[in-house]
Amino acid sequence: MNDIQFIELGKALNQYGQEVVESAQLELGTTQMIGGRKVRRVASGALKQSLYHKVFVRKGKMRVDFGGAYYGIYIHEGVNGTRVSHGSPFSFKAPMVNVGAIEKWVAVKPIRLRKTFVNANGQKVSKFIPNTEANKKSAAIAIAKSVARKGIAPLPFYRLAVDNVYPKWESKIADAIEIDTLNLFQ
Repeated sequence: MNDIQFIELGKALNQYGQEVVESAQLELGTTQMIGGRKVRRVASGALKQSLYHKVFVRKGKMRVDFGGAYYGIYIHEGVNGTRVSHGSPFSFKAPMVNVGAIEKWVAVKPIRLRKTFVNANGQKVSKFIPNTEANKKSAAIAIAKSVARKGIAPLPFYRLAVDNVYPKWESKIADAIEIDTLNLFQ
């Protein structure tokens, strides 16, 4: 029983896994509507580039596992904020997230900083400000507080990729199993 080789199934699952990874990378790179705003989740592209698949046999079963950078699960599942719930198994507890990580994000993401103030007429006015280190630090602190309150909306990039790719691979995988089974009897 341990000598059984499912060569065609292994090839099919490897190709299927590669296509799922490519589809997940596209999902991460798309602009989506989240909370009524257009959002693009890729800043540096590190998560997108870290996605991978692996085909292996464990306890007589062949599987395809998908993975990526350690923080990918938080993007995939989302994170509940202190005031907003996204139905995620993860939650922020502190009033502010890691400011250092947000500072790196601000440095990578092409954003224009602005400051809101009340003018002489009592109206709120927003004005663009220079991207100095002090202004970036101030913006990072404000963003860190906002992220902790609002959380991170989920972007199930792998789930969406599997839902898109599996229907066209279902019959190909079944055919590979059939070929390997027929090869057992030759």
